[in-house]
Parts: sequence; structure tokens; C-alpha cells
Amino acid sequence: SNQYNTTIKNCIIQETASTANSYGIYFNTANNGTIYNNSIITIGTGSHALAFLNGSFNNITNDNAAIYNTNSYGIYLKSSSTDNLLDRLNIQTNSSGSNAVYLYDSTENLYIANSTINSSNSGVADFYVKNLVTGGIWNLTNVTFNDTFVDPDSLGSLNVRWYVNVNATDVFGNPMNNSNITIYNV
Repeated sequence: SNQYNTTIKNCIIQETASTANSYGIYFNTANNGTIYNNSIITIGTGSHALAFLNGSFNNITNDNAAIYNTNSYGIYLKSSSTDNLLDRLNIQTNSSGSNAVYLYDSTENLYIANSTINSSNSGVADFYVKNLVTGGIWNLTNVTFNDTFVDPDSLGSLNVRWYVNVNATDVFGNPMNNSNITIYNV
């Protein structure tokens, strides 16, 4: 889509023939869109489940993607795709050179929450930031992943956070009021 306020909802998008350089969902200068509750499968080389070129302020929620060929990405962001919010995603890639999330260039301010991003091929980073990226903040909150690669020549900040729920009880299981709990990142 190249339109503002595009909604793609409750779809099964499956590539049935191995077509190189294709997309499950492609937003080119599309802003303020909603991608919700979709299942996407790509099988072609260089084929991406979700691709954004100059696509900003989009909400991508409750989607699943499976990517089955080389140099193909679950989420591909390029050319100032900024302030996109991704929540409750399950992204799985299964080939060499296929990252679950790939930031190509001047991508800024990406928010991923409550999701699983997984590049199951050994040596392939789940979250990849290329050296052409010129800035931004990439927040991963409560995201399950194994490996990230941020090229040292790229500019920006990767923040990884997890939710934690804590309660204090005594040895009998009774709640302890006015407790102070301190947690350290070890």
C-alpha cells in the first residue's frame, strides 16, 4: 500500500510459489496504518513478510510470520520508517541470512513489545541493524530473542527491557505489606 490509514486485518497471506524479492505486506510511504491478526508465510529468496519503505506511525499487532528462504526478513524497515509500534508478534525465519527484524538504513524509533523474534539458523541474528542506519532508538520490551547484531558503524540506541511482577510473602505465604524489593541486572 502507498495510502495513509490502510488496514490489513484477519488475513492469511501465503506465498504459494517461490517468487524472489516479494512481500507479504508492503507499505511504501504508507503512514498511520494498522496490520492486525494476520498470518504471513513467504518462501522466495529475498522475500519479506512485512516491509516498510518510508512507512511511519503504523501499528502492527498480533501477527505471525514464517519465512522460509535465504536473505528474507520477517520485518524489513528502510528509508526513514519511523515510530512504528509492533506488539504481540511471532516472527520465525528459517534460512541463512534471514533475520527476524532487519533495519536497513535511516530507520528511527522502533518499538517492539510482547513478541518473539527468532532466526532459527545458526549464526543469524534475530535483530539486525545495518551500518547504514543513521540514528534512532529501538526499544524491545518483553521480547524473546537469542541474538542481536548492531553494526558498530550504525548510529542509534538499542534498549532491551522486560516486565517483572514481584510480590513479597512471609514463610507462610502471607503478603508482606510495605516491603521494599531491589532487583539488579546480573
